[in-house]
Amino acid sequence: MCYEKKIYHLTSPIFIFMGTLIMHRLKIGFFVVILLYGCGPNIKEPKVHVTKNVTMYTGNLKCLGKQIKKSDQAFKVTAAVGKIQDKTGKAKGLGKPLTQAASDMALTALSRLNAMDIVAPIDTNDLLHLNIEKHNPTPTKLELKRQGNIGGTFKSQFYLTGAITEYNEDLGEKSGGLDIFRKYLDLGISGSDEVFSVAMDLRLVGSTTGTLLKNQKQELLALSLKNDIHVKDFNGVLFRIFNAGLEKGGGINYGFRISDPKHLAVREIIEKAVFILIGKLYEVPFEQCEMTTPGEAKLGGAVAQYMSKQDQGYAQQVLEVVPTKELAEWESVDIQYTMLSTKTYNKDDSTPCREYYITTIRGNRKEGSKGTACRQPNGVWKDV
Repeated sequence: MCYEKKIYHLTSPIFIFMGTLIMHRLKIGFFVVILLYGCGPNIKEPKVHVTKNVTMYTGNLKCLGKQIKKSDQAFKVTAAVGKIQDKTGKAKGLGKPLTQAASDMALTALSRLNAMDIVAPIDTNDLLHLNIEKHNPTPTKLELKRQGNIGGTFKSQFYLTGAITEYNEDLGEKSGGLDIFRKYLDLGISGSDEVFSVAMDLRLVGSTTGTLLKNQKQELLALSLKNDIHVKDFNGVLFRIFNAGLEKGGGINYGFRISDPKHLAVREIIEKAVFILIGKLYEVPFEQCEMTTPGEAKLGGAVAQYMSKQDQGYAQQVLEVVPTKELAEWESVDIQYTMLSTKTYNKDDSTPCREYYITTIRGNRKEGSKGTACRQPNGVWKDV
């Protein structure tokens, strides 16, 4: 049986019909795409990652609060926070102030103790929300505003006050660059360094006397702290760098990511000042609460005896940034090191911990050691 071959031209009715149908469907599809994705380019929404805003001293404050509770002194006094100003001169037309949030940072630091009642700094706009009748039924809102300090209405026994007194930039260059970890961090070939310094003078003042507080040892509760910050910038990725107390350069010892180094410098000073001042005020053994610093950390178990401060810093960095079961290697004088994190997990309180294995080769001798380290609230890994 033979079939007749039919040839259709593009101008034939069937092609015109099919073409019209296809164009109609394309228009509907295009319209749906516009409704779903809009007319502009498809831009991915940025990932929002909210984390706790802590410093190297946050854990110290929580530990101190527990000591105060243990000594049966908790919540027996009320503290307040005064105005902590920026007196570096930058607020006088010589540039933007370093921060206007120092008093708020101090309030947060005191609250982290969770061991005393606190009168919060109150803005005049907040007075509309306060129920002041049971404290003092006579003052009007205007009279409260004139007081400025509302200590007569909401009483405290002492308050924390002070100022940012120094700020210096470009203090010099420091060598180093997280070289052996760059492949794990996806960083550029080089980075720029910034070194700056912030100083603050803080004190505890009696709310009724206006004088500096003293503890039972007759120590005046005032101090001046200075914080030197070394920041390395890799194409917008900032690292806070520690040199672990090295006397002579020697490269990077330890570093972790940060977002705002200048505010971090102020917050660190305030938290450390609150830790020292409140610890002395309550006369508890607050020194026991100090977290291990990068320079004091001793990782490595049996091979720790061979490790310099710089080697300890490298071991810290392996635990901080190198993925599980990826090998990290470095050399130090006549010793070759190899370190591998074998397992990563979180404890019940969400503290991250890592099991690791580290080996050393000295001449023809090879030694190894296993260990487990957990990350302290100040960011430093410590063997457990």
